Amino acid sequence: CGSEGAPGCCATASRVTLQDHADFVFTLIFFVEMMLKMVSSGVFLHRMAYFRNRWNWLDFFVVVTSLYSSFIAENSVLRSFKVLRVFRVIRIGRVIKRGKIRMVVSSFSESMPAFLSIAFLVYLGCSMFAILGVHVFKGN
Repeated sequence: CGSEGAPGCCATASRVTLQDHADFVFTLIFFVEMMLKMVSSGVFLHRMAYFRNRWNWLDFFVVVTSLYSSFIAENSVLRSFKVLRVFRVIRIGRVIKRGKIRMVVSSFSESMPAFLSIAFLVYLGCSMFAILGVHVFKGN
């Protein structure tokens, strides 16, 4: 910031700072939630323990990855672990237990193989036309 040639510089810097602060706050909220669940239900030993539920495994993985990428890998190449926080969205799956939302999610997941087949055919067609275009217009 401070240069006259880039007026959006300060706005972009403040937006990034706001996103970093929000990321820090949400990481701490998820960490506190995980610790409270571990304290209230136990960790391993009894039937309702924290790690007996596979959704909690996912929560643990997401929280540990978030903590690692936020605090430990601050200036490291390993900061790319932030991408793995996309798995936070999967936590919504815990809420889906019954009703129409479950039907929508199950039909979507059942249609994925057919969608992938169609996507592959579209990719193949685009690749063929790209090769043809490069061959035809190679010198122009």
